[in-house]
Amino acid sequence: MAKFKRIALAVCLLLGGLLSSALYLKEFLVIKEVRIHFPLSFLKTGPELLDPDNTETIWEYYLLENLSCGLVRDSARSVTGYEGCLSDSFYQRNDTTWVFHLRELRWSDGSVVSSFEITKWIEAIASRDSRHLKFLKLIAEVKFDENSRNLEMFFSAPVDSGILHELSLADAALFPTDFKTRGWNKTIGPYMVEAWDAAIPELKLVANKYSPLYSESMPLRATLFFVKDISQREKLFTEYHADIVPHTATGDPNLAKAFRKTADQEYVGHPTHIAFFFFNRGNELAKDLDSRVAFGKVIHEFQDAIKEEISVKYGWNIESQMVPQGFHGRLSEQKENPIAGEVLQHLAKSLTVTLPENYRAFPDFCDQLQKAFSRHGIALRIEFQTSISADSRIFAQVYTFVGNQLDASGSWAFLTSDGGALKPWLSEFQNLHDGVFSSLKRSDQEQATLELHKAVLAKVIAVPLTVSSIRYFLSDSVDIGRWNKFDARLRIYEIR
Repeated sequence: MAKFKRIALAVCLLLGGLLSSALYLKEFLVIKEVRIHFPLSFLKTGPELLDPDNTETIWEYYLLENLSCGLVRDSARSVTGYEGCLSDSFYQRNDTTWVFHLRELRWSDGSVVSSFEITKWIEAIASRDSRHLKFLKLIAEVKFDENSRNLEMFFSAPVDSGILHELSLADAALFPTDFKTRGWNKTIGPYMVEAWDAAIPELKLVANKYSPLYSESMPLRATLFFVKDISQREKLFTEYHADIVPHTATGDPNLAKAFRKTADQEYVGHPTHIAFFFFNRGNELAKDLDSRVAFGKVIHEFQDAIKEEISVKYGWNIESQMVPQGFHGRLSEQKENPIAGEVLQHLAKSLTVTLPENYRAFPDFCDQLQKAFSRHGIALRIEFQTSISADSRIFAQVYTFVGNQLDASGSWAFLTSDGGALKPWLSEFQNLHDGVFSSLKRSDQEQATLELHKAVLAKVIAVPLTVSSIRYFLSDSVDIGRWNKFDARLRIYEIR
């Protein structure tokens, strides 16, 4: 009997030890911090961090997605393409009315999101001048019933499920009205800011347990840091203990090689990064259609000459459209190349173009671009700039756009908004542009975006150049299997 008691006690101690270890392991996994190398130089140095109405870069947009939450969000796991976020269910009552049932909502400090805050938030969305939001301006009235938790949106024109796209964007999310002065330490998104030091630079995020997107499996802390010294970046995994290092296809190829040696994993997204030439409206030659056609003809010849080489060397592919493969708004076929015709006398003997600063890492590409023009007796001067320039000397510029919008109208809204690459040329296709945003019926929108796309190419307002993918190099501590490979957005809350 005593022997049996001793065995039972030993088993209990063993089980207790295993249970304690399991609980310790779970706690260790839950509190683990994820370290992300992030281009913090794109953020504002003050507590506001960014402008939600004008997220010029994908990095600002990705950060905003982790700090905020809207009525719905896009979802690869939903048959409709969307699932609730601040709302747990939603439906269309009639042609002009949508109803969203809201969860019991709290800010990250535990305070209740008031009815007043909810109503004012939706009203503000309808009046804000955001680079992505156009259809939401047709909201005529908003009603919120605190008892039923039903939020009703009444539109001034018939709508359908197309409105869900804009409601899923980070621009339409709920965020504190005083973020410009108090920062993002009070949010409804999956993370809030714990500390921001622009001098280091380093941004520390901590999980918001009150957020509808919170999960015990996600990292409870995330540190976004940036190594300014390029020569030190090869050590991101060995000395800086990075868990995630994003790398665009136009990033330094030598760094990519170094990361492959030191990272445990490599994740490649769908090709969505489209580089295209657009023309400087302030340049007299660029206003001439024949000159733009001639320029496009040379670029097309250049593409044919390098398409095999750049695919092998850089992982880029030649692109002929402004919307990536697999997305709404992509033209099904092009019966003829809109960039046709003879070069001859249409171009000046000397042209100046600009490429983004990071193209310095691709001297062979730049050299071959210049040679393509020199074969036609044209001296091409290449300058490297980080932003869009209005310098009248410049004939054309390369801009890289991430076309990962489920609805192409969002992409066109961004490109033609104030500060957008195509804004100065809007008068050339104003009616078609307005046609995209004059109807909330999805079928009408999709057809209108196709017509707009055709016009931009036919008028040679833009000349697509290449398409490429973003890559993420990872430590073995993280699992990003929940990310949608189709857009590869940096959603920290979906890391496991």
